Amino acid sequence: TQGSHPGRSIALPGGKPSLYLELRTGLGIASCITSMTIRIVIVDDHGIIRSGLKTLLANDPDMEFVGEAATGETALEVIRETQPDIVTLDLGLPDRCGLEVIPLIQAASPQTRVLIFTGTDDPTVARKALMAGGAAYVVKAASFREVGTAIRNLREGRSMILLTEKPNV
Repeated sequence: TQGSHPGRSIALPGGKPSLYLELRTGLGIASCITSMTIRIVIVDDHGIIRSGLKTLLANDPDMEFVGEAATGETALEVIRETQPDIVTLDLGLPDRCGLEVIPLIQAASPQTRVLIFTGTDDPTVARKALMAGGAAYVVKAASFREVGTAIRNLREGRSMILLTEKPNV
């Protein structure tokens, strides 16, 4: 983050800037401040998962839901149109494997980071998803807080892998 100076905007990492006017009392100067929101597309074949993630986003002023899809093909159309900052992607889509969709997302929107959000907690699958270009891997057993943390980490350029803990047997 750069410092705030009268008449200059603040550059923050990630997200698309939205501008608002701030009047600085005593300075008589109006300065432009940049506020960042994280624009997100949700890709999952289960409507209940998409609804839950939309609820998470609606309760967070830093996050903006910009589109959704239930298939890989529809996802690519929505991503080309919206150019989101982050895509949450399930690996089990009805028309193609999510691992195949990751590089197609990157081709359609190079600045978009892909958060794999799936029920599969196999470390081998997580490794394959990251090697395919995924930026983070979070299992669906994660809490809203953990998903929000993963999204913010991606905005800040950090990755995250969150698998469920299995008891020692």
